[in-house]
Amino acid sequence: MKNNSFKKDYSLLYDVIYSKKNYKAETDFISEIIKKFHSPNVNILDIGCGTGEHTLELLKKGYNVTGIDLSNEMLKIAKKKLLLNNLFSNNLFNLDAYNVNKLDIKFNVVLMMFNVIGYFEDIQLFFHKLKDCLEPNALIFFDYWSEKAVKKNPPKTTKKDFSYKRFKATRISKGKIIKNKVKVDLILNIIKKNKTKSFDETHNVSFYDIRNLSKTLEKLGYKKKNIGLRKFEKLINSKSQWEKFCLLKYEK
Repeated sequence: MKNNSFKKDYSLLYDVIYSKKNYKAETDFISEIIKKFHSPNVNILDIGCGTGEHTLELLKKGYNVTGIDLSNEMLKIAKKKLLLNNLFSNNLFNLDAYNVNKLDIKFNVVLMMFNVIGYFEDIQLFFHKLKDCLEPNALIFFDYWSEKAVKKNPPKTTKKDFSYKRFKATRISKGKIIKNKVKVDLILNIIKKNKTKSFDETHNVSFYDIRNLSKTLEKLGYKKKNIGLRKFEKLINSKSQWEKFCLLKYEK
């Protein structure tokens, strides 16, 4: 199943839709964990950085951060944010996650937040390639959709309204489980000056049994660490309760 996602219209609405997400609290937590394992002078890779909210908050804390994303439209927004905050914006790249080795940088910390791993077609291949970019004892933070939670509380049709300055928007989400993925069809309507513009996207997002995933990744040198999981899951908690958090340490 192919994704048809994160195009221009959705990218422009993204920050409005997720305006209540507490990026600062999430990065505060991530920073706390980093300090337990590393000195402050670390290189951080933000994979699927999107419109740059996690990247921005980490840069404000003084970290060296590189962001990559497949959506050039999302990156344009991220670069504007960094420039508005007088931060260096040339560390954002339009790059496929499978090509992280092209950055020619070694990282101590990797972030894949907001269910980035759900969009990988071959997760083993990705983590195999990621090793080329990691320093010893690198930390990998990611959240994911739990297989148990998705099946316990299966997707349903939802409708949500948003207001922002001079326009209003409605997002209709229709989800369906297909094998190990949730196929999410999004319809977005933007109302501005009594005119309505509609567009749609399709997101095919994998969910995981973390025990099986951890065993697979351990063979590649990644060890799951049970630090702060519940605290972080409270930060990212949603009505569906699908979202879970994982911390890995690269031990080879």
